[in-house]
Amino acid sequence: MKTFRLLSASRERALRRRGAALVEFGLISFAFVGVLGGIVELGRMMHMKQVVTQVARVHARELATQDAPATATWNEALDLPRVRERVYDPRLLAIDATQGLPDTANWPATNKVMSQLYIVTRLPDGRSIWHWPGTIVALADGTLAVRVPVVSTTSGGESVEWRDPIEEVKFANTDEGPYSVLANGPQRGLVATRVNVPYASLFWFASTTGGYDGLVDAEAPVAQTNALGGTAVVGVPGPYGGALGLGQTYALGDSVRPYRRLILGQALHRREVLGR
Repeated sequence: MKTFRLLSASRERALRRRGAALVEFGLISFAFVGVLGGIVELGRMMHMKQVVTQVARVHARELATQDAPATATWNEALDLPRVRERVYDPRLLAIDATQGLPDTANWPATNKVMSQLYIVTRLPDGRSIWHWPGTIVALADGTLAVRVPVVSTTSGGESVEWRDPIEEVKFANTDEGPYSVLANGPQRGLVATRVNVPYASLFWFASTTGGYDGLVDAEAPVAQTNALGGTAVVGVPGPYGGALGLGQTYALGDSVRPYRRLILGQALHRREVLGR
């Protein structure tokens, strides 16, 4: 009888120790997951920053060597067939990859570097779109494009400004850039490239207060400060899915918006070839 009581007491002590270990693991796991998530997100941001900087440098250097008219504007130069063939083609920003990824060996130099950051968004109809991070836009001619959302979150909700993935750096307080030799600014004949890419977190959420009570509803209306230029293609929930491609994830069963920031890359290069 005494032996039985000793065995019972030892089992009770062992169970108590196991219960304490589970509680300790539960407390530590929250901190561990938080640190691990921070490492992953920091690595993603650093990688995206490195790639967009490389994209800006390649675009500026390659565009500066193209034989475009000296008086041509930035947009006129980008519309030249040889520039789209060799430097940058916006039609390659979103590709239907349902049957597999395309071969990028013969892509323009800028698009080839940009493809390092391409992601796959699955659509409700079963198609898969391989594209530059951002909002997929269906244009009037049936082609796909990508616009980059710059999201501002306040206590009154969200507003978004749409930008192109690659754009010209403009003079202050004007809509004109330095590409043309006739530009009205302190610099002329200069390729000034800015690359935009939206970072959307896999672990963090957008909040108006910094806490859970301020999480942004992913289905809430969003004010648009400028025109999208087409119809937004809605992808399945994910960091770049949901309505307007602004991201849709879940926190304790609630559909919320992921934490987002804009990552920029810029480069300058003097035009080396000036055509007539």
